[in-house]
Amino acid sequence: MTARDSTAGLVEGAAVGVPATQSALTLDQALLDAVAHGVCIYSAQFELMAFNRRLLEILRLDPAVIHRGMPMREFLRAAARSGNLDEARLDAICDERLAMLARNERLEEHRLLPDGRTLSITFEPVGDGRWVTSYRDISAQTSLEAELRDQVARFGQALGNMSHGLAMYGPDERLTVCNARFVETFGLDPSVVKPGATLREVAYHACSIGAHGDVDPEAFYQGARARLVDSPRGGNRHRLGDGRTIVTHSRPMEQGGWVVTCEDITESERVAEELRQQHSRFSLALDNMSHGLAMYDCDERMIVCNDTYMTMFDMDPGVVKPGISLREMVQHIARRGQYSDADLDRVYADARTRMYSGADQTHTRRLADGRVIATRSRQAPGGGWIVTGEDVTESERTAETLREQHHRFDAALNNMSQALAMFDADHRLIVCNERYVTMFSADREVVKPGITLRGVFEHGVTKGIYPGVTADDLVERRLASLAEGGRRSYDQRMADGRLIEVTLSIMANGGWVGTFDDVTESRRAEAERAAAVAQLFEKKLLLDATLESMAHGLAVFDSNFNVVIRNQRYLDLYSRTPEQVPFGKPLRELTAECIEAGVHPRDSDVDQIFNSFCSQLMNNTGAVLQRRLGNGRIVAIRNHPMSNGNWVATFEDITERERAAEQEREQNQRFDAALNNMAHGLAMLDEDLNLIVCNKRYLEMYGMSADIVKPGATMRAIVEHSLAVGNYVGRTADDLLTSYHDSLKAGNFVTVKQLADGRYFQVIYRAMPGGWVATHEDVTERHTAEQNIAYMAHHDALTGLPNRVLFLQTMEQGLVEVTGGAESLALICLDLDHFKGVNDTLGHPVGDHLLCLVSERLTDAVGDAGTLARLGGDEFAVLLRNTSKPAAERLARRLVRLMAEPFVIDGHIINTGLSLGIAMAPADSTTADHLMKCADLALYRAKADGRAMFRFFEADMSARIQARRELELDLRQALANGEFHMVYQPQVRAEDLTLSGFEALLRWNHPVRGNVPPSDFIPVAEETGLIQSIGEWVLRSACEEAARWPASAKVAINLSPLQFKGHSLVATVISALGNSGLSPRRLELEITEAVLLQNDEATIATLHELRALGIRISMDDFGIGYSSLSYLRSFPFDKIKIDRSFIADLDRNTDNAAIIRAMASLGASLGIDTTAEGVETEEQLAMIRQYGCTEVQGYLISKPLPTADARALIETHRARSRAA
Repeated sequence: MTARDSTAGLVEGAAVGVPATQSALTLDQALLDAVAHGVCIYSAQFELMAFNRRLLEILRLDPAVIHRGMPMREFLRAAARSGNLDEARLDAICDERLAMLARNERLEEHRLLPDGRTLSITFEPVGDGRWVTSYRDISAQTSLEAELRDQVARFGQALGNMSHGLAMYGPDERLTVCNARFVETFGLDPSVVKPGATLREVAYHACSIGAHGDVDPEAFYQGARARLVDSPRGGNRHRLGDGRTIVTHSRPMEQGGWVVTCEDITESERVAEELRQQHSRFSLALDNMSHGLAMYDCDERMIVCNDTYMTMFDMDPGVVKPGISLREMVQHIARRGQYSDADLDRVYADARTRMYSGADQTHTRRLADGRVIATRSRQAPGGGWIVTGEDVTESERTAETLREQHHRFDAALNNMSQALAMFDADHRLIVCNERYVTMFSADREVVKPGITLRGVFEHGVTKGIYPGVTADDLVERRLASLAEGGRRSYDQRMADGRLIEVTLSIMANGGWVGTFDDVTESRRAEAERAAAVAQLFEKKLLLDATLESMAHGLAVFDSNFNVVIRNQRYLDLYSRTPEQVPFGKPLRELTAECIEAGVHPRDSDVDQIFNSFCSQLMNNTGAVLQRRLGNGRIVAIRNHPMSNGNWVATFEDITERERAAEQEREQNQRFDAALNNMAHGLAMLDEDLNLIVCNKRYLEMYGMSADIVKPGATMRAIVEHSLAVGNYVGRTADDLLTSYHDSLKAGNFVTVKQLADGRYFQVIYRAMPGGWVATHEDVTERHTAEQNIAYMAHHDALTGLPNRVLFLQTMEQGLVEVTGGAESLALICLDLDHFKGVNDTLGHPVGDHLLCLVSERLTDAVGDAGTLARLGGDEFAVLLRNTSKPAAERLARRLVRLMAEPFVIDGHIINTGLSLGIAMAPADSTTADHLMKCADLALYRAKADGRAMFRFFEADMSARIQARRELELDLRQALANGEFHMVYQPQVRAEDLTLSGFEALLRWNHPVRGNVPPSDFIPVAEETGLIQSIGEWVLRSACEEAARWPASAKVAINLSPLQFKGHSLVATVISALGNSGLSPRRLELEITEAVLLQNDEATIATLHELRALGIRISMDDFGIGYSSLSYLRSFPFDKIKIDRSFIADLDRNTDNAAIIRAMASLGASLGIDTTAEGVETEEQLAMIRQYGCTEVQGYLISKPLPTADARALIETHRARSRAA
């Protein structure tokens, strides 16, 4: 029997044999209380006849108030007082229920109570006008139904947004669920394929629209049904009629039926096939390359190489394979005999230099077996390198042979006395020698291989070297000669009078070779010889023939210095013609003409030249007279007297000989100057190591005497002298000589030696014909610099501590030991607290000094127990090897304690704590990067928990960091999304609580996070720099709101220290006042001690600018800093605000009371208002008044108010003021 049946039975029983009131008193209360729902029974007069305890519990009614006989209206009023009904609608609800009961109708309703619960209330007539009312708490059921609806909605949303198609079939093969993607994939009709459709209907429909091509519908259905039962692991692939490929997967459900998913893989199949083909082509190309190829990653490890590369360097495929390092590969090649062990480091270093150069590098190396390998290395686009290799042994040998042949050919060609040109069958120039170019006065940029024969002649005609003919004439004559075949010659007259003999020879390939010989002189000589012969026959004057064949000029002068005889060479030297120098011409007249013609310099004196020549003739000393002509050439004149009183003079052109001698003298002078002005010492030695020559620098470097170290000195004598002057300590001459000989024999031509005075000399030996050239360079500074660079590369320049590179190397070694079974390793990351504030306020020099002091203190604390390093900025790290977690904790506590002691720098007392994060290996990680990340997370946790403490790494720290990042991302969007709003906390005069103004406070209401405390988001805003834009918004918003208040109400706005960093604060404040219309005297800007800690003249100047505008400046949180009093001298504040920490326990802490009294007294004496923050009790207010504070702010007066409430409070105070 149910509770309802029991209730109905009780009601019926109560109606039998006794009056209604009497039967209500005799109800079985125990049975009624057993009902799970709240139950009450009303009589026909609407009075309460019975009720159970559950009713009182559900409606939270007082049992002392509810009683039998209570009218329904009173019962409802009691329910309203308990918060279950709206008391304002009580009468209306009562009237509705009475009307319903009068109609004798059953009623069921759901009611949502103010406390969130949901009740189901049922009114049911039971006869004789009585009613049973039941109350059931269905809150859990309602919540479950709502959650189920949400879940169904989410399921529908997820189903509709799936990238794959999905369908669910029940055990009866009927479709229960199907998303749009499933229908779209197969091109099905949604009006056919929908929940309720059978698998057979879906299959037949798909076949009817041709989705699967031309298949039998029944066969397709049977196949689909079989695939539902037994789906292969890789799914079923379907080629649709439109060519697309679909893969389906099916799996059974626990309650029966199947889930079917489908995916269109057409595009992915196409991409995969392309990738397979590309990989196949790449592999085929790689294996069939004629060149060797290898690829290396950024860690110098091989990624891939082809067989040609392996064979080229005779490498073992079992050793050289992907993953091998470059150094290991070079070592392997050396072991195979291709390099010597001595070359190993150099070969490896050279390879790395080429790879890291950033540009394509080509290198040729001859291997031990004689082969020549050319390699080219270049950087790969994604990092790493690509190296190609080619066996160029044959090509090098061929190239060398061709170079030698080409050299010989060029030498032969360019040393020919004749000009030569070779043309192809199309009459294009193949090659010509230098003589050809000069003979025809051609431009090398025009007459070069490839030019046509016509082009050559056109160029010559343009240059004017062919008199009275055109290029067509010249080409026609040349082609006509070639057409005759064989070897043909003809003479070509040039514009300058030269006669060129052209000889043409046809080549087998249709081309031809032309040789060109300047026969002007030979033809002239022939003519002259013919004339001489004629003269010999006619006059028998053999003398003329002899004279004209002389290589020197010759002239005979009589006793009056007239020309008697002169040969052609004489005329040529002086650029005279026979007509200009006839026999009998006076020498002085000839000299004057030569000066006028420029043969002699035009500024020459005729008498001086003539007299000096005559004097030489007369003196007959046999001396040679040299004379420089106007064209720069030099003529040597010798004379001999004749028995008949005449003189014979010979004239020789010695220009080239004198030029060569001058060049030799200049070269010797330059050599001497260069030798003795070299920055390095230089010594030339013969093959027996005897000194040939040395420079002054060589002697100066070793402090040796030029009297001993001079040409011819033996190496032993030089070494013994060097030992004598103290260059070496603990060495003998035999030792040094043996080392020299051994080094040269071993091919070590570069050595570095240290002298007794600490200097380092680098000696380089270079072979020369018959001996050696040795250069000596003082590399002491370079050696010291290299040592310093090596040290600086692994140490911090400021503190001298190991840097991040050296620290990570040490940590890697420690981790290797840990993985090998050693004890634990502890990594401690340290970060100075508030270091950025020190840098920003006191300057970087003080910050650097602080870092040095911190490093000294940390070094003393860590000692030999671990490795201390500076990672950068204010970040330090300690590495403890073979340690334990308790030992790491002890050191961390000690470091925190030591760093709590203040530092004193330039009169500044600096308090900076130390936050530490600790990670243990192997417990937290066994890799350096991850272990460092763990320690950083622990450090971040230590800072978040309050700084000046340490934390060990815990697994959930990553989640906290992520939460901090998410907060930052939300904060970046808050201003644009309008999530900020302002609240205003009243400030009142302490004496009479008159409203003086408000402090504007920022609040953030995030749509998901809700109200975010300022203590959470303000530090993030300052760290990220968002405080600039947020601060400007606060300033403008607060000014706009305050402008609506009465003129007596001020507004106070907090400024962050970061807002003083730029130079725009004053302009922003002026703009905010101007846009809002707020008087500057109603604006009060609150700053904290952190602003003045900057000790920046610009900051003080900014404060004075603001105060000059009429704006009030107040010191917030006064008394909690360590220099608060001193700041009252640095700036004339209008107000100081006593920090709430002094007010909180004012009634219990007598020290705080004394401090507040002193602050108030100080403010009064300086004429500065004092505001007490955080006043929450009447007792605190009374004491504040007693101590003399002028203003009060706190929850006792009012909590921060929304804009509307703040305006209402202003009106209340104004009304109170008017009433007073």
